[in-house]
Amino acid sequence: MPRILVLGGYGNAGRHVVRMLLEHTDAHVLVTGRNEARATSVVAWAEREHPGRSTAHRVDAADPRALRSALDGVDLLVAASSTSTVAATALAACADAGADYLDIQLSSSKLAALQPLRHRVETAGICAVTDGSFHPGVPAALVRHAAIRLADVDRAVVGSVIKIDWGPLTFSTSTVDELIQEIRDYRMEEYVDGAWQTRSVLQPSSMTMLFSAPFGRQRCAPMYLAEMRALPTLIPSLTSTGFYVAGFNPVADWLVLPLA
Repeated sequence: MPRILVLGGYGNAGRHVVRMLLEHTDAHVLVTGRNEARATSVVAWAEREHPGRSTAHRVDAADPRALRSALDGVDLLVAASSTSTVAATALAACADAGADYLDIQLSSSKLAALQPLRHRVETAGICAVTDGSFHPGVPAALVRHAAIRLADVDRAVVGSVIKIDWGPLTFSTSTVDELIQEIRDYRMEEYVDGAWQTRSVLQPSSMTMLFSAPFGRQRCAPMYLAEMRALPTLIPSLTSTGFYVAGFNPVADWLVLPLA
């Protein structure tokens, strides 16, 4: 039976990752993080639906030795924790343990920290996927998918709308820090007429997209995702591409984020 370790497996995203792994794989899932009590509560829920397929462990991702020990016999680590500052530590531990790696966070600083580990990952022969979520993670894959099936694609854009009911959610300090960092990293960048162009509050760019109910038509702003950068090279026929997002509210979308 495969063994999958989920860092932050009790968080807002992590518990859904655990649920999906139990529903769609036959793996044994290790629910881990610094708070063993919260990990145990997720396992208690999981045991009712999938008995004998999950266990809780206390693992501090900032402790390389503890993380390496936790990875013994593990096939895949999924980093679903709220912070990406330990991503390099986690990936290095995976390389040493021979375990594959997947994280779901969006962070420019994380990408910079992981890049020096490229040779180590390749030497270890593991699969390492970063930014592997729906945002980021899916947009570039959608464009590549379209390019395989359509001849000479010259324009391919992806839209996303974020309408979240924040009320029921609780956030740790590290989650808030991560969100602030994501806002600080926000860049209004799109590939237009064969060149990457950065927009600003004084030079705005937007696109109206039609989403399914209940969202309807939304005015979307370009948002830079590192995964999109290679698309014009991979698909030479492209003259325009980009990721466009709407969702918080007009003040946040068109004032706070651009100013940030």
